[in-house]
Amino acid sequence: MKMVSYPKLMLLVGVILLFVSLFLEWYSFQVVDLNNVLIASWSYNLFYEWTTEFPSGITVNEEYKPLNLGVPFYFNILFIITLVLSVGVIFSRDSHESKKLTNTRYFSYIFGFLLALTIFYVILFPSFYLYPNELYFPVLTNVDSELGITKNYTISTGYILQLIGFILIFPYSVYYILSTFVQERNYRLPEIQIEEIIKEIQEPIDIDEFIAEEELVFKEERYK
Repeated sequence: MKMVSYPKLMLLVGVILLFVSLFLEWYSFQVVDLNNVLIASWSYNLFYEWTTEFPSGITVNEEYKPLNLGVPFYFNILFIITLVLSVGVIFSRDSHESKKLTNTRYFSYIFGFLLALTIFYVILFPSFYLYPNELYFPVLTNVDSELGITKNYTISTGYILQLIGFILIFPYSVYYILSTFVQERNYRLPEIQIEEIIKEIQEPIDIDEFIAEEELVFKEERYK
């Protein structure tokens, strides 16, 4: 039980971190001049794209604004739904406690989808959305001596929490998926299937009714 409970607790904490990470800053891009004065600053969030701490209308800051990354918004919605469903599975049943294998298999799909979406954010997000837009990952300081500026590229709190969350959810998610696979494989063994068929076709015997019928027959024979 301890081997299961600790990964389950880790998954719950991981789900919370993953949910919170969606609403935090994921990436930061800043530009400073030779006097180390901040002249441009942009932060990326999965829901709001790029935001800045500078007032609108400052030309220099607007010139350095990165292009919108265009991460599909529905990915975030699907991710939130999957997080909620995974918590529901945790509180409803364990893979070894489920009586119906088909239900357990469906639940394992939730954890598989959760891992897939988290891998998208952790690996595919920087590979397909940051690098192609010349936004370097995870941290880079680029000094441009000709223009007299320094560009700072760095991941932020949201991405870090996403990475930690992935590490926390991985053990129990893999455990649930693998245990479901083992259950399904064992269920398909010939002796198990034969036992299940016998259970389905075998009529339950009512002992009390059987005894009552035997007593009735005995009395009839006695009074003949």
